[in-house]
Amino acid sequence: MLHNESDNYAAVSFPTTPINRIVGSEATFGIANRWLSECVSHSAESMHRLCPSLERSNFVPKRLLEIGSADGKISIKLYRTRKEDRLCYCCLSYCWGGDQPVKTTLSSLQARVLGIIFSELPQTLQDAILVTLRLGLRFIWIDCLCIIQDDADDIGVEIGLMPLIYKNAYINISASSASNCHEGFLGARLPSADRECEDITLRYRCPDGHIGDINLCEYHPYESNEDPINTRAWTLQERLLSPRVLDYGVRQLRWHCRSRRHFDGGFPDENLESGNRLSGSYLSAFTLPGKEVSAINVEKVILNDWAEFVDNYTQRLMSFPSDKLVALSALASEIGESLSLSYRAGLWQEHLPLQLLWRLWGEPARRPEYRAPSWSWASVDGWVMLQREADTRRIAIEVLGCFTDPVHPLAPYGAVKSGYLTVVGRVKSGRWFYNRESKIMIEGLDEDSSSGSPSLDPFEDENEEHSSDDSDFADGSGEMVDDAPDGALDAVELNRDAIEENWTEDDPEASVEVWCLQVLAQSEDGADGAAGILLVALDKQNDECCKRVGYFFFDARKRDCFLDADIRTLTIY
Repeated sequence: MLHNESDNYAAVSFPTTPINRIVGSEATFGIANRWLSECVSHSAESMHRLCPSLERSNFVPKRLLEIGSADGKISIKLYRTRKEDRLCYCCLSYCWGGDQPVKTTLSSLQARVLGIIFSELPQTLQDAILVTLRLGLRFIWIDCLCIIQDDADDIGVEIGLMPLIYKNAYINISASSASNCHEGFLGARLPSADRECEDITLRYRCPDGHIGDINLCEYHPYESNEDPINTRAWTLQERLLSPRVLDYGVRQLRWHCRSRRHFDGGFPDENLESGNRLSGSYLSAFTLPGKEVSAINVEKVILNDWAEFVDNYTQRLMSFPSDKLVALSALASEIGESLSLSYRAGLWQEHLPLQLLWRLWGEPARRPEYRAPSWSWASVDGWVMLQREADTRRIAIEVLGCFTDPVHPLAPYGAVKSGYLTVVGRVKSGRWFYNRESKIMIEGLDEDSSSGSPSLDPFEDENEEHSSDDSDFADGSGEMVDDAPDGALDAVELNRDAIEENWTEDDPEASVEVWCLQVLAQSEDGADGAAGILLVALDKQNDECCKRVGYFFFDARKRDCFLDADIRTLTIY
């Protein structure tokens, strides 16, 4: 990669400067202030057309940290805002790395109002205070100090306000390089440990005859996962909701807003206005004021943007699995309120059938304690991929009802304590060997419907063996059947959502009786197969009450094997 110092003659031909690794210098703060000024000025020169105006909202958070500096000393106190306040404030995004050594609780609230000793804060928070002052600001919002950490009601209210807190912030300071609150982020950056060669300087004759220098260095493209902050679940929505981000990465300082991406050396700047699309760092234009909401916009948001968010989010880590829905609630709220959509525990009522076809990518984990209905991806741990197929003509179910009960009435996009989904659709019973990659026995599947395979009806010769009440339909515990038939349906993809209670992991013949609910029908031209979800009955006496346990996809066959299936009404919990 070629770069030059800005005062070098060769900079005219090779304008990219080297990476500035001294991120805490006065010169670097000057660069940050220039980026910020260009974005908020909306001048003809800067043309940050996708960035929001500072006057679009009168919102301020309930509490902010007020910062002062006099005689070389920094003063901090917790400030309770008033309705009439019109304040510019910044937010801090950072990795907690465990319980916070300094936080606001019910017992410490009054002391925080009187004052907070700067030197007692962990280094990451100290650095954030310094950056706030260098940007010419007096107020910053930091979650561990501005939310009362042992007050469930305050936490519920403040989490519900997080969309407003982040999207109305003047700027978000992202401590991306720090893996915990003690590391800080203003220290000098070191060259990459993966570097295989030293930088080389060569003389260069410029077109105007001057002699300059060009510097050659090894190229390492930026990977988002090299910054610890991008491995944490909570920080995704903070980044996406913030209109401007000053990003203190592992290598260097970066700037993100909806119109520009700047790098303090090493890489050329990027103008995002021409594409007007979702980048990896902020919301797409559907949240911008004046954006017309149409069916096409809604479909794109749900089937593309939201699917991308969930894909990214479920690969991240969180300290408390119970936060699965909470840590994405601000982003969900922003989308739901902007487009008037109905949210259902991580999915959207609009286009709900297609979203039910989420599947786990990778090995399943044990099913965690309840935090969402089984039909929601939030009910399981692991990397989840949502269905992005938009052919609504192939949808094979009808949603009769969907309900979720939030833990906090004021936080409808947050944690839920219960929920159900009632659908009507085509159902086939089968026996699923859940420790096999693609082995399932489907009742009544004959040669004509299975692309020339022999009859695969597991009940044809097994009725006598499996006729007792104890060995037919499994209840929610996932009863195993050891005497599995030899035949199995070919050309299928089967994914477990989780390892259910009482399921064994080392018996290849372990099986469970399932309902195969077709959600997406085989295409009429036979180019695309059928897909759906695998359900187990929760009650032998009422097998219409079910729990989701997996996903299936059947390759296209001579004819859709669900055409002669029973039409049933099922309620999934």
